[in-house]
Amino acid sequence: MERSAYVLLTRLEVGEPLTLKELTHTFQVDVSTINRQVSAMLRNGLVERIPDPDGGMARKFRPTALGLEHLEADRAISRAGTTRLIEASGWTDQRTEQFLTLLVEFNQSIELLEGLTWSRPGRADQSSATD
Repeated sequence: MERSAYVLLTRLEVGEPLTLKELTHTFQVDVSTINRQVSAMLRNGLVERIPDPDGGMARKFRPTALGLEHLEADRAISRAGTTRLIEASGWTDQRTEQFLTLLVEFNQSIELLEGLTWSRPGRADQSSATD
């Protein structure tokens, strides 16, 4: 899956469907960039366009079952690679947990600095890349 599709799906999976404008604001990119990326995702069946559930005029986008399936498959590949690297490092379980905690904090700090934070259900549970 392309990186842009992966990133957009990670955002769309955790909340309400979003408009192009909302996605543009979330990722701080031009609407033409988001439009191009979402169009490719529509063609590939990764997202679907739906009417605004609140009755607004703009169409919103949400992930399809296929999109979520692809997202989970990519995550599984990433987790497997991370697990191999950590195992090869010879780190203790404690050292691994420290690394994973710091990695989550690092990513959260980037989001905070960029003003791109959003709620993630079970965020504390997501700190383990070796599940």
